[in-house]
Amino acid sequence: MTATPAHAYRVSEKPTATRTGFRFGVAFRLLIAFAAITAFAVAVSAVALFTFGEYERGFTRIASSNLPALIAASDLAQRSQALAANAPNLAVVDGHFARRAVSESLRTQLLTIAEASAQVKKLAPATPGLESLALNEASLKESLEKLDGLVVDKLESDRVATNFMLRLGMLSNRVRAAGTDSLPKISDEPSSRAQIDALAAWTAAANQAIVVMLSTSNADTTIRLSRLRSDFADAGNRQRAAREHLSPALIQAIDPLERTFAEYGRGAPNIFDVRTAQLAAASAVRGALLDTKEAATRFVESADRVVGDVQKDARAQSDYFSSVIVDYSRVFAVLSLLCVLGAAGVFIYINRSVISRLQMLSDNMRRSANGTAAPILISGNDEIADMAKAADFFVASLAQREQGLRESVASRPEPVAREPEPVPLA
Repeated sequence: MTATPAHAYRVSEKPTATRTGFRFGVAFRLLIAFAAITAFAVAVSAVALFTFGEYERGFTRIASSNLPALIAASDLAQRSQALAANAPNLAVVDGHFARRAVSESLRTQLLTIAEASAQVKKLAPATPGLESLALNEASLKESLEKLDGLVVDKLESDRVATNFMLRLGMLSNRVRAAGTDSLPKISDEPSSRAQIDALAAWTAAANQAIVVMLSTSNADTTIRLSRLRSDFADAGNRQRAAREHLSPALIQAIDPLERTFAEYGRGAPNIFDVRTAQLAAASAVRGALLDTKEAATRFVESADRVVGDVQKDARAQSDYFSSVIVDYSRVFAVLSLLCVLGAAGVFIYINRSVISRLQMLSDNMRRSANGTAAPILISGNDEIADMAKAADFFVASLAQREQGLRESVASRPEPVAREPEPVPLA
């Protein structure tokens, strides 16, 4: 029996892995892939959270500042319009009670307007029209106070003038009564006819003076008042001329009336001065009313500008945050797309560098097990490459061992056939 050559059983030496400082292994690749996917997911989540935070901040600012400021500004504009509509009522009141009621109402409206203005200033302090609004509000308040004072003067002059009118009516009755009571006293006198004519002339002049003074209520200019004053002086001259022909008894009877005429027509105050003051007060009220209307108009315009500015600011904030949401939504969409693409890339990378190589290694090992071994062509410097080299080494070793065994069996001599020994017969 020939011995098997030693080299027939020699298996090729196992390849040794080259040691390097850094090895790009399977675990590292998987960790990198998962880290990349996680990073994309974290980035998308961060952008989404930031976008939602910006949306919340914008909504909170609009809901807590811009919208209440817009409501307060709208309320301010409505109150200013109501005040502008009610302000002229102060100039047409017919008594102090009505004036106090209207004045108190306007004062209350001013207080509510001041509160609304303060609310707007608190909610939207950067509104450009607030300074102009404050100035116009102060101007309107001053105009209303001035108008109120002038209305008080007008009502007082109206009261005095009305009192004069009532007293003139009583004076007319006294003049008529004086003439009626004096006629029986002078009818028996020798010069009764002359006395009666003089008394009639005086009475006519007195009535003319009363008519002149009553006409002052219809005088609407100082020129007409001057003319009426001249007519009153003429009537007074006729009274004095008729007085010279009266008896001492009649003069004594009409003296109180003469003093009353002098008081009403030339005293302090007299009917003409009162009417002059009344016209001046009415003119001053009209001027103050015009000033108040102008101040109210300016105030309403400034309130409307504040409303417009608040609306513009609210619209600008809404547009800004809408654009921010749109921009970050785009970033969110891009990152989401990158995340999908990154996941696809990671899958392709893992499939090519790990899964496909493992499948190739599995197929080669299965073919080797079935006796159809083929070289394992897997490159790299990782665990799969090491496994491929090891599998290739074992396949090669088995092939060499089988080859050695076949050679060993082929080199053995054929055994000699021996004839069978005869079996002894019993």
